[in-house]
Amino acid sequence: MHMGEAARPTAPSYSGQRGATAGPLGWLAVAAAAAGLVWLFFGKLISGAMSQWGRGGKKGGKWVSDRSLGGRMVWMADEPDTKSSSARSQSLRWDDTPSSSSAVLPHDETDPASVSGRHTPTGPKAPQQQKGPPSWWDPPPSVHVDQRYKDQTSSQARTILRQMEDGKLLSGRDYPTSALVSLRQTCADSGAVVKAQTPSGGDAIFRAGVEAAVSAAMEPGQGASLGGASPPRFVSGLAHDLGLADEKAGSMAVAVVAARLRSLLKDAAAASRKGDEIEELDQLVRVVGLLDKFPLPPSSPQADMIAAAVQQRATLQERQALFFTYGGMEPNTASVMAEMLGFNPDLVMPQLQIELDAVQQHQADSS
Repeated sequence: MHMGEAARPTAPSYSGQRGATAGPLGWLAVAAAAAGLVWLFFGKLISGAMSQWGRGGKKGGKWVSDRSLGGRMVWMADEPDTKSSSARSQSLRWDDTPSSSSAVLPHDETDPASVSGRHTPTGPKAPQQQKGPPSWWDPPPSVHVDQRYKDQTSSQARTILRQMEDGKLLSGRDYPTSALVSLRQTCADSGAVVKAQTPSGGDAIFRAGVEAAVSAAMEPGQGASLGGASPPRFVSGLAHDLGLADEKAGSMAVAVVAARLRSLLKDAAAASRKGDEIEELDQLVRVVGLLDKFPLPPSSPQADMIAAAVQQRATLQERQALFFTYGGMEPNTASVMAEMLGFNPDLVMPQLQIELDAVQQHQADSS
């Protein structure tokens, strides 16, 4: 007998099971301790040597050590000075225009590569529609078991599903994460598929599972999982368990991810406005984890919608600061962050690389 990716279930009931995802795990304590250590050990270095970050476009900032990123030093940039005549303001000026949802560079008639926002010389760059499931989709492997065992686990899975549906119908309870994990484990063990009483009910249960997986993806560290599965595998497997088509389920999952990213960026901008750098860093670290597990494709319509919402809540200067802070934390997904903040990655990513290179060179010169 070939077993699935989780241990064989021993009982159909999910009552009393522990949720698959932990709580915030002391985010505030981690960030506060990191900030204190940075000030204690690096305060003098920061206040002197690193004040040239941005070569005048930013007045300065400071480094913080983020334990959730393995102790990596993260640069927290100050608010940019848009009136500066420094090298940055000459080489990279940002501007909001009513006709574009992007921050833009000044147009240079002699350079066809210098265009506003997401616009190219031939016109606007349309968002790319996703065909099929997203790139992170990770369906469970096929399992082969005898029919008696498959019938037994299918019955157990139906019992778990009915308990969730009855709890929602009779008392309005949300679908518990522990029940979703039990359903996934039971079906994974035999390849069983169960159907909700209504299509809309099946969609609602699946979205609840995606929300649980999104929360797990934002937890610090690389071991976040749900019942032994990675967040992408859990989402993909749950879609199979409920009999949902991959493309439809993938679209629903991406919508949930985009909504959470939008909320995180709005909260990060609000923290930046209040000068709460610990909270700002906390929200950005969550974005790092979410994009690591559930990346958005380049030029996605979701990134455009996120940018439109964030621009209503955050000033240009706040979005600039968020971009450079995030880019110092995780350059690999900074281009997606640029899109979600309303910037054209083709125009702003080279400037980010210049800033990162300058910091590395300064560190090398100081060592």
